[in-house]
Amino acid sequence: MKGLGEPLPKKVAQQWSEWCIGKGYVKVHLDKTGHKYNFENITMPSLWVHTTDDNIANFNNVKEMIDVYPNIQSKIITINPKEYGFTQIGHMSFFSKKKSKLWHLALDWINKY
Repeated sequence: MKGLGEPLPKKVAQQWSEWCIGKGYVKVHLDKTGHKYNFENITMPSLWVHTTDDNIANFNNVKEMIDVYPNIQSKIITINPKEYGFTQIGHMSFFSKKKSKLWHLALDWINKY
């Protein structure tokens, strides 16, 4: 994908490739490391912001990431860029200044806690 930043080091690119093509995206890596991560001890509420035009963290990937934390109370907000007057949001620009009218979605949730 063009324009996402600097070129990745070879080993990072290989790791990301493995994550992205493996079933369970994040869990693929976690199962291979042998480390105990204690994700089951995390119980705080969490908000996951997903956009319909995000081709990296699609809805299924978001659900798989949430599954790594079996004891969290999670909420997913799915944003369609067109509903907010944008042609695109994608994976990288939710927090860009140009998309600041979206920030209240996360801030309103944070302010509840």
